[in-house]
Amino acid sequence: MLLVVWFEPTCVEKAVKPWLASVLNFISYTSPNLVELRSMYQTITGNAIPSSPAMGSTLHDKLEECFRYCPVILESVPTILVSLGRDGMLVSQREGNKIVFKHYPAAPEHLLPVKVASASGAGDSFAGAVVAGLVHGHSLDYSVRAGLKASYLSLLSGHTISHLVSPTELFSADQWMLNKPTVF
Repeated sequence: MLLVVWFEPTCVEKAVKPWLASVLNFISYTSPNLVELRSMYQTITGNAIPSSPAMGSTLHDKLEECFRYCPVILESVPTILVSLGRDGMLVSQREGNKIVFKHYPAAPEHLLPVKVASASGAGDSFAGAVVAGLVHGHSLDYSVRAGLKASYLSLLSGHTISHLVSPTELFSADQWMLNKPTVF
């Protein structure tokens, strides 16, 4: 029986625990934000990352950092889903001998910018929807788009998890499922 484990780092300190506890061979997915991704990279390589106020301020900067750090982390974890905040999500995986990066916008263009009521619960909504999609046999691509929709709905809500988040709402064929990623 294959055990699939999703590791959701909730802070910089916890982001590195799998590397310190030698449990990496159990983790199939991880979903750090960019700060947590940097921490993972630093722990693995021992290389300090100099910080600057402009670090990761543009989508291009964020993607460049992911392109640099993810290959090292992919040696341990097969799938990385990096939260880029308002810039969406970057999924990184090995496909044969190459690494594929897919950038998903935070929302379809006509729904941007997002009027955030509360950011609390957006990451949990994303992870829960992706896991639900995978468990129900959807592709990672489809599940990520459902996750972004769940995250969006939670951002609009004053509640941690929006009452609109449901399988029917998340996995319906709508503009979210047409929101294709850019592949690098």
